[in-house]
Amino acid sequence: MADIAAALSAREAVRRMPTSVLLEQLKRDIPEGTVTFGWLIDYLRGRSPAVLVLFLALIGVLPGVSLLVGILLAPVALAMMSARIERTIPVFIASQHMPSGQLVRAIDRTIGLFRWGERYIRPRDASLAEFLQPFASFAILILGLSMLVPLPLSNVIPSLVIGLIAFAIIEADGLLLAAAMAASVLSLAISAAVVWATFGAAIRIWG
Repeated sequence: MADIAAALSAREAVRRMPTSVLLEQLKRDIPEGTVTFGWLIDYLRGRSPAVLVLFLALIGVLPGVSLLVGILLAPVALAMMSARIERTIPVFIASQHMPSGQLVRAIDRTIGLFRWGERYIRPRDASLAEFLQPFASFAILILGLSMLVPLPLSNVIPSLVIGLIAFAIIEADGLLLAAAMAASVLSLAISAAVVWATFGAAIRIWG
């Protein structure tokens, strides 16, 4: 019985570890040279799925990998809906490499923002956070799919919003999660407007 209690306490401590501390820990452990998506997912497997989503969102703003991140976010979001994260890694994505330096730079650029946010973000409105989580998982799915649009910088806003959603879930902040959901609607509206404008321009050029 004591062992079970200790294990539960350990998992809770991991879940409540500040995001900035997780980022620092990951930065120290990143292999030199290149890192695969499979390594990153294995590294984060024992943590909350929202932590995995957060790190994927950080990677999603980087050039050249947003397509893979968008594809991977779909099964992860579906896994969050069904509470099953262990079978979410397509082999062809898990084997893809990215330069370790890119991931380190992404962490360096964002860790200060998370440290700042952790001063003000706290667990609040837990019932609202719990109510919104299924909708948040669906929003992550749709935002991830919007990253597949082959337009310049079409990955940046969805990645940032996905990161905000994941951060709110990790911190169990219902108010922040509600704001992130509103931001997701705005992001999707922007993506739709860009696609519509691009489609209209193509028709005018080729019509």
